[in-house]
Amino acid sequence: MITASIALVALSMAAALLMARSITKPVAELTKGAEIIGRGNLGHRVETKSGDEIGELTLAFNQMTAKRQRVEAELKDSEERYRSLFENAAEGILVADAETKKFLYANPAVCEMLGYSQSELVKLSIYDIHPEDKLEHVVSEFESQAGGEESLANDIPCSRKDGRIVYADVNAATIILDGSKCNVGFFTDITHRKRAESALKEIDLNKLIAHFENMLKRLIGEDISFTTVLGPKIGLIRADPGQVEQIIMNLAVNACDAMPKGGKITIETRSTNLDAAYCEQHSEVEPGVYVVMSVSDTGHGMDDETKEKIFEPFFTTKGLGKGTGLGLATVYGIVKQSGGHIRVCSEIDRGTTFKVYFPQTRLSAPPGQESVEPVIRKGSERVLLVEDDEALRKFTVKALERFGYNVRQAANGEQALVTVRERREQIDLLITDVVMPGMSGLELGRQTHTLIPGIKVLYISGYTENAIVHHGILDKGISLLQKPFTAQSLAHKVREVLDS
Repeated sequence: MITASIALVALSMAAALLMARSITKPVAELTKGAEIIGRGNLGHRVETKSGDEIGELTLAFNQMTAKRQRVEAELKDSEERYRSLFENAAEGILVADAETKKFLYANPAVCEMLGYSQSELVKLSIYDIHPEDKLEHVVSEFESQAGGEESLANDIPCSRKDGRIVYADVNAATIILDGSKCNVGFFTDITHRKRAESALKEIDLNKLIAHFENMLKRLIGEDISFTTVLGPKIGLIRADPGQVEQIIMNLAVNACDAMPKGGKITIETRSTNLDAAYCEQHSEVEPGVYVVMSVSDTGHGMDDETKEKIFEPFFTTKGLGKGTGLGLATVYGIVKQSGGHIRVCSEIDRGTTFKVYFPQTRLSAPPGQESVEPVIRKGSERVLLVEDDEALRKFTVKALERFGYNVRQAANGEQALVTVRERREQIDLLITDVVMPGMSGLELGRQTHTLIPGIKVLYISGYTENAIVHHGILDKGISLLQKPFTAQSLAHKVREVLDS
């Protein structure tokens, strides 16, 4: 009996020992795994040997570790992306503590802009990188940005390490970094723009062209004739005189290259008013009065594909070694810098006209002699409009209807002739683009005159009148309205043609 009891106790102890080992060993492995993971090895996994509670605990532990590993990897990837953006950004980026105003981080672009190394900049504050006499203004802007009152501060002067002053537009955002509120400033260097603006002067474009004319004649050679048609009272523009001469020079050289066998270059000036309705069709243009300089040639012209690319840097139609492709790109940059814009009108074998629009700063006439807008009479006549440019066609229809006219429209000459034949008794005026795919405006005008003798015709074109007459596209004395035009100038010209 005693022997049996001893055996039972021994068996129980052995069972307890085995059970303890089955529990303590996995727990010990989990503890060891936690220590390994705690040292940074997120790839470590604890081996699962049973399907009981201990096995489930081990499985949950491994799943938790795998999830943490994924989160850590995603966080590392995100940090690397943001670090790459920060380090490689073209804009300068400075991170400053909103309270102490000390710099915490600086990217290479802002270091290059200010002439400091990263290690030098993070030892400084905003008090160290701005002129002393401008500090009050700069600190005020910084605090406004930190308080969320504004995000953009313009024309901020910055002192480089070498003492030179540079200027920046600073766009700022507020973030929480390591528990502290910080300003992240994005610095756009505008120093070059500021210097360029300081070189701008009010100039009389007519006088500049007249002064430059003799040099241009020597440049273009004897086989190309050169003419200027300078409009009266065109007003003044604000621009760098040397850069305007560069525009004229580049356009003249471009024109010469388009006429290897000789031809004609015409430079014309006039003033025009681009209203809000026109600017709705051209979002990059601001409404206002502009001085227009047109440079026309009688060369081989360009197709639509070429016209789309001509202002791109390094694009050239010249042979290898004969052009850099920077001439028209330079023209485009100068015009934009002066607050203007540029248009091109060209067709194969019909020459090219570049129109440069400079904002008019003021009239040349003495004060008190400003012109008064004439009152334009409305009408009720029936008009047939023919224009292949859909956007311009819609604008013109809307403008004509606003002044009371009954308008029918066509996208090309063939469509227009169908309307002319069907409604010859119901058309008082034909308005047609000069250059269109298929039938030209000139041919349409001739056929319309045959079908409706005595009908009034108004031609519209991106070419200047001098250029279009020289090409023999239209006869001298015809009624022509240059593109672009405003609703008022269109209505005035329509009334003039109908009443003539």
